[in-house]
Amino acid sequence: MPAFNLTHSPPKTSWFGRWLAAWRGRPAFALHVDSKQSPQADGSRMRSLQGPPAGNAHGYEFFGRHLLASYVDCDPAALADHAGLKAAMAAAVEAAGATLLNSIHYSFTPSGMTAVLLLAESHASIHTYPEHQACFVDLFTCGRACSAEKFDAVLRQYLRPASVQRRTMLRHADGVEEASPSDSNDWLAEWAA
Repeated sequence: MPAFNLTHSPPKTSWFGRWLAAWRGRPAFALHVDSKQSPQADGSRMRSLQGPPAGNAHGYEFFGRHLLASYVDCDPAALADHAGLKAAMAAAVEAAGATLLNSIHYSFTPSGMTAVLLLAESHASIHTYPEHQACFVDLFTCGRACSAEKFDAVLRQYLRPASVQRRTMLRHADGVEEASPSDSNDWLAEWAA
């Protein structure tokens, strides 16, 4: 049996080829919803991805943003509402400009939850601690197109934390560094518009 070679990409038309391309650090792909496909059990429609944008035949920049956040003294009802929290995560991903491919969650006894969302750009996750009225949130997106700030703003609106500790890290071939305020792309002005 031949060895699997990660340096050779499968054809652009395969699902695995698109996923591998996104995983390797490629930015957001064009998204369209095919209205002819039947709705999934969760009510969403299957989304399909198209290939890389024209004019970028040599690949994509090896660059990503990683948001790490702790939300403290959150609204207890919001933390306990797992369906609402999953919907808020999906809305935050959409606001960020990312493409949701799939998600999974696990509910703990008595009321905690972990959810992980697979994105074309990478992933998002949340781990709740209702007994502390707190949660950890993580968003990593490849490329520069997605907005971690918009993702964060949607979750803050839903969870209403009294305090938030967050860092946005920039990851690239030269290493990892903390993002400066100038890297935010004026998200407050964009969000208010």
